[in-house]
Amino acid sequence: MLIVVAAALVGCTAMTPADTGETCTDDDDCLHGRCVEAGDDTRVRYCTQICAGDGYCPSPMQCIASMCRHPMPSPGALGATCTGAADCVDQLCVDSACTIDCASDGACPVSFECRTDGAGSFCVAPEPEDRETGCAAGHGSATTLLIVFFVLFMVRRRCWMLVTGGQSA
Repeated sequence: MLIVVAAALVGCTAMTPADTGETCTDDDDCLHGRCVEAGDDTRVRYCTQICAGDGYCPSPMQCIASMCRHPMPSPGALGATCTGAADCVDQLCVDSACTIDCASDGACPVSFECRTDGAGSFCVAPEPEDRETGCAAGHGSATTLLIVFFVLFMVRRRCWMLVTGGQSA
């Protein structure tokens, strides 16, 4: 009888609890804390932990309302970066983004549009407007802003030096 039990245990391995940020189905799956739904897709669940700032969370997670949360789109959710179907909750990865099938724009969630290509129709994030004219809305960088202020400062300083003959005030 001991041989039968030992033989049954040979193929049995203990399940390792998931770390913060990894997928889960309930709290018992998580090493530190709780299993929570993603803010952008209730079918996506991952382990989280209490935090007091972003430094307490593994990258790229952020400390939001004292819990480590994935930035949106959450891994596996519509619009998230993927390398294959297994990365996506809907098992559909097109052009390195998780997506879903659609037949019209009405079939896609808000902020997504239905686009058709040779492989089918999929919900995708819309392209930035006026891409060809260079008028797309975007976030400027702090470095660019600092360079602009530095150039303005140097121009003003040079003008001041020319007006005052090089003497400081």
